[in-house]
Amino acid sequence: MRKFKDEYEYLVHLVRCAVQETSPLEIPDGLSFDKVFKLGKEHEVANIAFVSVEKLQNKPQNDLYLMWKTIYGLAIQRHVNQMCAKQQIVDALNNAAIRHVETQGTIMKTLYPHPEWRMMSDIDFIIDSENLGSAESVLQKLGYKTENPRGIEVDAYNDNNVAIELHSMFFNPESACYKTLGNAFDFSTQIGDTYSYSLTHTMFYLYNLLHCVKHFVQRGAGIRRITDMYIMRKQLSDKVDFDYINTVVQNSGYKSAVDEIFAVVD
Repeated sequence: MRKFKDEYEYLVHLVRCAVQETSPLEIPDGLSFDKVFKLGKEHEVANIAFVSVEKLQNKPQNDLYLMWKTIYGLAIQRHVNQMCAKQQIVDALNNAAIRHVETQGTIMKTLYPHPEWRMMSDIDFIIDSENLGSAESVLQKLGYKTENPRGIEVDAYNDNNVAIELHSMFFNPESACYKTLGNAFDFSTQIGDTYSYSLTHTMFYLYNLLHCVKHFVQRGAGIRRITDMYIMRKQLSDKVDFDYINTVVQNSGYKSAVDEIFAVVD
């Protein structure tokens, strides 16, 4: 049997088996399901790990098993709430003639075997900077409480714990990767005759890779983001321009960080 040095490695194994649709190994003696569960919650992958836990012959004790199962069910509920909220916002922005592009979790979800597996903290859009005020008003009319302290993004949330972020650029000035990418709408295509835009596969891949780099170099990238990189590479590798991606990564000085991230992915 494969050796796992700690609960973190076993959690990664459970997540990997879920997304690869393979059977997990039983938890080794000396490791704690309770610690695996707590790590899974911390890294926002406990719900994915539960898919593998369900396949184990020796499951966690009943109380922990039921808590884990509840986390899985709540993730599904959260996914439904967020997707309903997203569509409501998209419709409202279109009605207000405000162009917008989705950039992170709502699109990343569609690449997973089951979209509800991918936990999402907030729903992200990029809006033209001159339309941020109007977009904030749209959210307020939908019942969201909003903050716009710096004039470059709007943070919003409602009573159903749905969080929204409206950005005016890929990366804020104080973050790593600032100025690595240009205007989002230059790398997007309009969806029909709406004001909704979709990032090209190449730009979606590059932006989310650099977003992972940002977290990696500033405070570390958790299992959820590393799983994103695995899923994204698996699903989009034949759809993106890697020459362009590699050139941007090299010129921005983040090649070593990208190499480290994919070493973990592998």
